[in-house]
Amino acid sequence: MRRAHGKTQVLGSKMESVVQQVESLKSVVDGLESSLGITRVELEGAVSRMKRGEVETRRVEEALQKLQNDLLRDLSEGIKEVKEAREWDFSSLEKTVEERLAEVSQSVKASVTEFTEAQGEAQRELADLKARLGDIEDPALIKQELSAIVDVVAEIRTTKQDSDCFIRVTQGADICREV
Repeated sequence: MRRAHGKTQVLGSKMESVVQQVESLKSVVDGLESSLGITRVELEGAVSRMKRGEVETRRVEEALQKLQNDLLRDLSEGIKEVKEAREWDFSSLEKTVEERLAEVSQSVKASVTEFTEAQGEAQRELADLKARLGDIEDPALIKQELSAIVDVVAEIRTTKQDSDCFIRVTQGADICREV
């Protein structure tokens, strides 16, 4: 019996050891479950934050895309406005040049008309002088009349040279030479 009692004691001690190990294992499993619960909560929080981050990322991407589209549209409009401004400036310059050329042309026509009238007047005076010279026999008087004619012809020649020079300059000549 002693032996049986000794076996029972050993068995009891082994049982006690097994119970302690089971309780220890239960304690470890409880700790693992607790850690697993904490990890699950943290993982769910991380997943939630990740989803919010993805939503924010999409929102930022959409905002950047909208900004890019706005910038491209603004740039395109700016280029168009610059082109239109250049075209307007060129057409404005062209119009101004045309107006100035018209003014110069009118001025040249007026000068030619004035010269033609002055030449006609000089020819009439010359004809009148010839008629008067036919009636005058005094050489001093003839000399005085001829001197007046020479002065008038010189004045006409100067006016014609000025007019010719002006015409050549308006037609693009660099200089006006004396003729």
